[in-house]
Amino acid sequence: MFAKVLVEVNLGQTCPKLIQFVNEKGDLVDQPMEYDWLPTICSHCKGLGHESRVCSKLQKPPQKKVCRPKTVQQVKEPTLNPTGGVQPVVGEVQVPAVGHMVRSGRDKDGFIQATSFSRQHGQQLRTVITRNSFHALNLEDADGGDPVGDVAGWNFTTNISCSTSSRIVLAWDPNSFTLNILSMSSQLIHCFITPRSTGVGFFGTFIYGMNTKEDRVPLCNSLTQISDNCTQPWIIMGDFNALMDVEDRVGAPVRIREIQAMRACMAHCNLSTVKTVGRQFTWSNKQVGEDRVLSRIDRVLANAS
Repeated sequence: MFAKVLVEVNLGQTCPKLIQFVNEKGDLVDQPMEYDWLPTICSHCKGLGHESRVCSKLQKPPQKKVCRPKTVQQVKEPTLNPTGGVQPVVGEVQVPAVGHMVRSGRDKDGFIQATSFSRQHGQQLRTVITRNSFHALNLEDADGGDPVGDVAGWNFTTNISCSTSSRIVLAWDPNSFTLNILSMSSQLIHCFITPRSTGVGFFGTFIYGMNTKEDRVPLCNSLTQISDNCTQPWIIMGDFNALMDVEDRVGAPVRIREIQAMRACMAHCNLSTVKTVGRQFTWSNKQVGEDRVLSRIDRVLANAS
């Protein structure tokens, strides 16, 4: 066990790696400091979220353009053998454009000189019809039914019946899992998943929350209703489009009212965040420097069962 201390500091300052204090015995103690995460600070503009080598405010020296003359390669005309055959010319021949040269005669070295170039119209390029790699996920169904596809043995389903934009696409391997869809809405797909290897099933809910707090109220109500009838292991995951902790955003302050609804819903459902590895923040406003904002709106939660 070890103590954790939450201290509000200026992100632009240097965070110490060692502090000293006097203990109850009057001894001077060196205490190393460890940080779960520190922001990347540009040494040039002092902005957050990028390094100086990619800073947009760093002036790069202008590059000089070097103009090189084009070389014209002469083609030597084949010569005749004494026996009447053609002596081949060894070398590379480059054709820069479609057309033909107007010849004027030979020079002293035996090469044919061209005085002009007559361009001819080439053939019209034929249109090539391509097919994107996500064709199997196309939501249009020829029979007008549910848009369910099958790619390499995988099954797909979506909540297009509850949302015109089909906000969630769910895929699973039927050789590894059996999946029974229990309910769905414009913001979730709730199902019961059973691994074929163990036969022990669990509830799984896949989320894509709306952008505004008011539009996410039906999502919280649905999760609350599911939790009231859930007596088995339950895991939920996806893009909630909502913050849950004050540490879920950098670049802009987090107000308590922004996280109250999410925290209250998860507390009622007895769900806690599952630890993950990788990128801390899952959304960015695609700005740089002081204007950059990073948020964590995607997460995985599970109950204690």
